[in-house]
Amino acid sequence: MSGERVRASALFGAAALRIVDAGDPSSARYAEAAIKAGHLAAWMASVARTGAPPPSPGPEPTTEPFPGQVWARRPGLTDQYPTPSAAGLLVQVGRVASLCGNDVAALRAARRAVKAASDAGGRVMASLLEGERAKAASLLGQFPEAVDAAIRAFRAAAVARDGRNANPMTDPTDREDVWRRTPVAEKERTERLLFFA
Repeated sequence: MSGERVRASALFGAAALRIVDAGDPSSARYAEAAIKAGHLAAWMASVARTGAPPPSPGPEPTTEPFPGQVWARRPGLTDQYPTPSAAGLLVQVGRVASLCGNDVAALRAARRAVKAASDAGGRVMASLLEGERAKAASLLGQFPEAVDAAIRAFRAAAVARDGRNANPMTDPTDREDVWRRTPVAEKERTERLLFFA
């Protein structure tokens, strides 16, 4: 069973990475494929975590993935669901990989998610996604990377508490600049949570 899960997560990851690498985020076809990949990721993650499909957000049961689902055109999806960002899709790839026991792929996806968010101008989101990287690195015993990523993620919390209501996916705020301006007492409280909680 474990080998099948790793293989399934690897196949899903390869397909999702093709969407991210080859897609034009502004095209309708990219949006449709990314939404379908997001649906599949939620399904796989739920089954891996709980053994059951995800709960339905509405009165209808959640549609079970089926062969050919990705290839069958459904242009109306883009009117019903938001298009996942590259970073968002990569985080889902990493979570599915981790839940299926493929920790190497989970770390690779987390690293790419951080980079994708940063490349898209979302420095705050990139910093928050460092938490995914920290978890994946720690599972592989890569503790220096895990600690570095955890510190970056916790410092992003200072940006989130900075009183702004900006969209983290596009917020270009430099978390290190906000951290430098954060009062010492707040820094101590944040670091105490990180290192001693």
